[in-house]
Amino acid sequence: MRVEIEIPAPEGPFDAFRARAILFNDGFEAVTISRNAFVGPKFRLGAASGHQVLLDSVEATFGMQEDLVVLQPHTFYGREREIADPGPGEVEVSAYYQDGDRREHATVMRSAGGGAS
Repeated sequence: MRVEIEIPAPEGPFDAFRARAILFNDGFEAVTISRNAFVGPKFRLGAASGHQVLLDSVEATFGMQEDLVVLQPHTFYGREREIADPGPGEVEVSAYYQDGDRREHATVMRSAGGGAS
């Protein structure tokens, strides 16, 4: 399995900043995953300025009973989130899947540009 982050290019200067966190089963066997163990996309705004805001993205059932899904070979599970106006500067986007001792992680830094203030 692997975690990837996709950040589509904005179509205009005032578009929302969007990111997708994707958990891929790139193996040849079906894998049972817990949606509650997948966190992301997680936004960290103002990473360079020192004034940081963290925005987590988890399932509504996070911290509760396991919410299991079977990923067939070469399929994926993911979610997309957006921030209407992250402001100027860098945005760090991360995601991870942790199941016991196994942890898959991805992090990407992107310029947010700056939309309407």
